[in-house]
Amino acid sequence: MVTEHCIPVDAGAVKLVVESRKLTNEIIEGAFHDVVDAEILFDDFGATLHVCGTADGVEHLRFDCSRTSRTTTTSSRRTVRTPWCGSTN
Repeated sequence: MVTEHCIPVDAGAVKLVVESRKLTNEIIEGAFHDVVDAEILFDDFGATLHVCGTADGVEHLRFDCSRTSRTTTTSSRRTVRTPWCGSTN
């Protein structure tokens, strides 16, 4: 999570964190030097909802909703595509 892009909301046993995300080739290159395939264009954005434990701070569930993909990731890192998250247009 990028803290300055997050809005945390305490919700009892969990903390919900809404994050504004952006993914570009420049961001990937900054994080993973020399691993970006220049022929693949990354230019995506969207919201992410993180569900974290209040006591341990561990992310147990995450909903990613971007312009081009929608996924749900559980604490076991199982990822599934979720078609209900909006239009890809």
